[in-house]
Amino acid sequence: MFPEYYKVIKPKLTAIKQAVAVIRSEKKGDAEKSFLTYFDQITEMVEMDKEVDRMIPSLEEYDNKRKDELRQQDKKSNIKQTIIAIVGALVGGVLVFIVTSLL
Repeated sequence: MFPEYYKVIKPKLTAIKQAVAVIRSEKKGDAEKSFLTYFDQITEMVEMDKEVDRMIPSLEEYDNKRKDELRQQDKKSNIKQTIIAIVGALVGGVLVFIVTSLL
């Protein structure tokens, strides 16, 4: 998903945008040829846009899965921290009991 976008789609989009900018800046020359080149570039951009739209559900699924994994990790971390706090409180309580009973 991501590698294809960054390795293929994004560079193509950048190249097309630059080509379209050049076509727009060239006001002289063969108007029909300029239009056809411009039209081809825009058509390719539309196709890439469709491809990205097809990728969106997969990206959303990946994002949701990742969020779920992070939530699970947070829950485990919170449970560990709670257990450590309880054990610490118990050890502290036992130490206080021992110290006060010795005095």
